[in-house]
Amino acid sequence: MRLSRPRLRVAQAESAFATGNARWTNRDLDPVPLLGRKWGVVSLISYWISDAFNAATWQFASSIIAVGLTYKEAIAIVAISFFIMSFVIAANGAVGAIYHVPFPVIARASWGFWGSYVAIVSRVILAVFWFAIQNVNGGNAVRVMIGAIWPSYLRLHNSIPASQGITTNGMVAFLIFWLFQLPFLYMHPNKLRWLFAVKSILVPIAWIAILIWAFVAEKGGGGIFKQQSASVSGSKYSWLFLANMTSVLGNYATLSVNQSDFSRYSRVNPRWQLLYIPMLPIIFTFISFIGIAASSAGQTHYHLASIPWDPMELISHWPNRACRFFGAFSFALASLGVNISANSLSAANDFTALAPQYINIRRGQILCALLSWALVPGRSSSRRGIS
Repeated sequence: MRLSRPRLRVAQAESAFATGNARWTNRDLDPVPLLGRKWGVVSLISYWISDAFNAATWQFASSIIAVGLTYKEAIAIVAISFFIMSFVIAANGAVGAIYHVPFPVIARASWGFWGSYVAIVSRVILAVFWFAIQNVNGGNAVRVMIGAIWPSYLRLHNSIPASQGITTNGMVAFLIFWLFQLPFLYMHPNKLRWLFAVKSILVPIAWIAILIWAFVAEKGGGGIFKQQSASVSGSKYSWLFLANMTSVLGNYATLSVNQSDFSRYSRVNPRWQLLYIPMLPIIFTFISFIGIAASSAGQTHYHLASIPWDPMELISHWPNRACRFFGAFSFALASLGVNISANSLSAANDFTALAPQYINIRRGQILCALLSWALVPGRSSSRRGIS
């Protein structure tokens, strides 16, 4: 087999779009040809199940309950927020399914060619930042996995200053997760649908098992379900409710506008995007409920001073090492899937639009991975209270 020489410029396909317009497009920004549209209904559903099952969704309720609202308000806020968000996601997904182009190209319709850079740069900064944060979440899960096999690993001498927000064993785990992720960043989105399908099966099974444990171990899910009413009332209650709803909406606001990055590969009728309207509120609310029940049961069962909202803190108390390993593995897989579906591919499309002559989706994803180190993610996570 003859290897081709590496080139700085991206190979341009012969098309009516790219010819004479290399400044604005390349093969990965062109409309997806008919043969390249391989995402069916199952792929679209598994993509969103994959994206929903992540540590951030698990912890949605923690900040809501911390300000004085009850678990009932937390569940209601998540359900209402994603019901609202589902309309935006379905609408933007339909645009991608009709025109088969990514978010940066669609942004030109409303912002103009040059003005679209404002939206693109804003999106790429957020994508790289959250890619780094999800790497920390994945690294934390890998740390627990290694500790379940070799407990002495958790006692590894720490030579990293506390100000960096990460320990030596945490940094090693972060590097392992980052390296394991690289091959998936090189895969085309059409092949990634298999990763999302696997995650949409394995992770829900593991998390439902944790939910069952919560109710079996504590016969009701723990003390948090005994809350009768919120500790605030009147206008303060209303403002807290709205503020937390805004926070939940903001968590997926950026992802909602770039749905076309994935729906462009759809081979089914755009009307299938309407499926998200009933589906997303149910899935995200259910995951938040799992987080509430498991965390509450963990506090009661292990006699902890505070609720272990961080799933890795909860799992670290499990006495069975095999359970700790596979429980943490489900969160590592969750971080891997959401990091690609919500962050690296989105960043790659944005980088491609910024320099289509030199960057394609594969190069853009690798660039996103490299830039994530520059954000010092361990320090950023500790400052934001993200685990």
